Amino acid sequence: MRRKPKTPEGMIVAATTREEPPPRPDPTDTLACVGESGWKVKFACGHKAPRRFKIDFYGEVREPAKEVLKRRERCGPCAAAWLKDISIRCALCGCAILPGEGVAAYADDPSYKEAWKTRIGSDKDGVLGCMGWDCCPSGGFFAGHWTLDGFRPAYAHGSAMSEAIATGKPVIGNA
Repeated sequence: MRRKPKTPEGMIVAATTREEPPPRPDPTDTLACVGESGWKVKFACGHKAPRRFKIDFYGEVREPAKEVLKRRERCGPCAAAWLKDISIRCALCGCAILPGEGVAAYADDPSYKEAWKTRIGSDKDGVLGCMGWDCCPSGGFFAGHWTLDGFRPAYAHGSAMSEAIATGKPVIGNA
């Protein structure tokens, strides 16, 4: 791992594995619909568009779940615009973090791109990051979840590691 991220409280987590994780795609500044295919159908958003599509999440292309595509709530471009409004970016790698996904808390660092930062904490000295192996090599940084209403903390003391140290008790996963 190239970075040595710290929690907002200044703690560092060390973790090792035998294998290097596969490299993540280089981040871009694009969140858009790509790869539309199939016959055109009417979506609840009012547009007639190809029934299948993929979304480029800042360099990482993902296909919506089949159940989502079957509901036909939003065409590809409308889905991309909606996702841009409800997602944030990992302060470390720039990947998209969607509502419902776990997030890690890190101390702010000048090497992180300002445009990617979602600040947390009463003095805004923490930033949110993804739970990807390149950014969060252990669960110690896990702090809560990103939701449609913003950050929902899982612990009173910040991250899983901070909670365990502050309380002297074991901390369980997805609190």
